[in-house]
Order: sequence, then C-alpha cells, then structure tokens
Amino acid sequence: MGDNCFNGIFMPTGFSPNGDGLNDLLGPKVGRDVKKFTWYLYDRWGNRMVMSSDVAFKWDGRFNGVLINTGVYAYMIDVEFIDGRKETLSGNVTVTR
Repeated sequence: MGDNCFNGIFMPTGFSPNGDGLNDLLGPKVGRDVKKFTWYLYDRWGNRMVMSSDVAFKWDGRFNGVLINTGVYAYMIDVEFIDGRKETLSGNVTVTR
C-alpha cells in the first residue's frame, strides 16, 4: 500500500491547521509493509471526528465545516501488515495554531 522506504505506520504527534503551508494537514505516514489500515480521530468526549482508510487522505482540521479548537485529540489506527500481523495503535495529536 505505502510506497515509502520505511516499514510500519506513524502518526504525527501534532499539526497546525492555520493556513501557513506548514503542517496544515494530518494523516498517518504509511510504510511499505502495510497492507491496509483505518485511522480514527476523537475529541475529548469520545466523538469520532475522522475515519479514513485512504493513504492519500489528509485531514484539514475541520469538523462539520468548522476549524476545530486547539487542544489534544486521541487517535487509533487499526493496521494489517502484509505478513498478516494486525495491530491497533493509539496516541494523541496536539492541535496548535
């Protein structure tokens, strides 16, 4: 699935959707050994804000058309590797401006 020169899957720990062209979009970095994945992003109340299995999809920080507030959001990634292994990864993403 991924065409990168690394193995595994990596989610950045922060991004800043402020329109300056630097770190304005969020999405996992997908390595060459990933067969498929789905990532989810949740607000502090557990509401799902993002879900995608598309390696090309990058989120712009908007939910229901409105730019989200700065803060910490939780993510989960369900991933299946080409060798058949499956993992669920989780962590936090900090949104800054």
